[in-house]
Amino acid sequence: MYRVIGVLLLVPCLVASQVSATADWAAVEGLAAGERVEVELSTGKSVSGKIDHVTLESVFVQRGKKTTEVRRQEVSRVYRQKSGAGAKWAAIGALIGAGAGGGAGAASMERESGFGGAMAGTVVLGGALGAGAGYLLGHGKSVLVYKTPSQKH
Repeated sequence: MYRVIGVLLLVPCLVASQVSATADWAAVEGLAAGERVEVELSTGKSVSGKIDHVTLESVFVQRGKKTTEVRRQEVSRVYRQKSGAGAKWAAIGALIGAGAGGGAGAASMERESGFGGAMAGTVVLGGALGAGAGYLLGHGKSVLVYKTPSQKH
């Protein structure tokens, strides 16, 4: 049963760790105005906020009423912030957890008395654990959109 729970917790980690990045500035130009981003600079500092607009030479990040221009040659990486993903991952985790809990319950308690109650308990417990893990793994993730061509990830 512990193996099932371990696998259950690893699946969202593996899916969430998939990153798509490009060294093409067109990926930054394709970001819509108002999207939340974090721009890492070659100095190690970062600028967070919403995209105001992007040109061939710069990205303009709005933070409150202030807009900051970050020149392309200063940009190390650009991350797009995903919002609201926690609920989606919680639902996915709950489904996976409930399925794994039902399977584990059926496998370990098939000859026990009170099978129905024990089965329901493992399904609920698995669903709750999966929902919690899914929410924590999917909440507020960022996606790497751009990195300078000379960097390795």
